[in-house]
Amino acid sequence: MMNALIRMGSFLIVISIMSCTKYEKTFYDSGKLKEKYEVNEGGKKNGKYYRYFENGVVAEETIYIDNEQNGIRKIFFEDGNLEYTATYVNGLLHGPRKVYYPSGKLRVDSNYKDNKLIGPFYKYHENGKLAEEVTFVDGNENGPFIEYYDNGVVKWKGQYLNGDHEFGLLEHFDVNGKLIKKMQCDSLGVCTTIWKEEENITKG
Repeated sequence: MMNALIRMGSFLIVISIMSCTKYEKTFYDSGKLKEKYEVNEGGKKNGKYYRYFENGVVAEETIYIDNEQNGIRKIFFEDGNLEYTATYVNGLLHGPRKVYYPSGKLRVDSNYKDNKLIGPFYKYHENGKLAEEVTFVDGNENGPFIEYYDNGVVKWKGQYLNGDHEFGLLEHFDVNGKLIKKMQCDSLGVCTTIWKEEENITKG
């Protein structure tokens, strides 16, 4: 008898939730479905959200709670391949974010906290080799960075200070890994060449 009552209670809860859930849809001028999402009694997005390309392929899927994105958001290319995936908490980027090439290869691997980039940031060439690595602090580049050619050889090496401003020693290499230039950068990101390979001289 108790099990029957529990089952009945669960059934009533499901019915109650379903009765509070409404679905909204928007359409292209052609009549094709553009968006489909759940709303609560107040008319706010609350539940699964889908956006479609006009060809019917899913363009975006995410979850809303009281009109704010929460959980995993996915963006797709028109052929259905994944372009972007990110984690949201209360409408803000908070957690892993990855971006992909149309081929499916990873393009960007990063992390967010309260809508700001934090920690290691990696960018890749489409052949899979690393293109750039840098560290973010509170949304700004800070610390050492390295940029690479698509053959894996280091192209630039230096460090950032409080954003996209090179600071200190900045080194430039050719595609074979040979050092061809050294620069010294001040706190405003203004860089002065102090050595060039072809001149083979060092400026004081």
